[in-house]
Amino acid sequence: MSPNIMAILGYTPGEVLKLGCWRDHQHLEDREKALKAIDEIRAKGHVVHEYRLWSPSVAWPAAWPMISITC
Repeated sequence: MSPNIMAILGYTPGEVLKLGCWRDHQHLEDREKALKAIDEIRAKGHVVHEYRLWSPSVAWPAAWPMISITC
């Protein structure tokens, strides 16, 4: 995980790694895709996935930073 996560999202790496953090802060339209990505990680061992997370540094819900995850 990038050490810039705090500057980008306003969360510490520990907060970001908590499953609830992702689920609770994801854009509703991206949740199903994210759950499918978890299955893909289990099957392939890796995945590249993009979705929107709410950030405390931006207004809710006007702005959604796009996050790209590679596992």
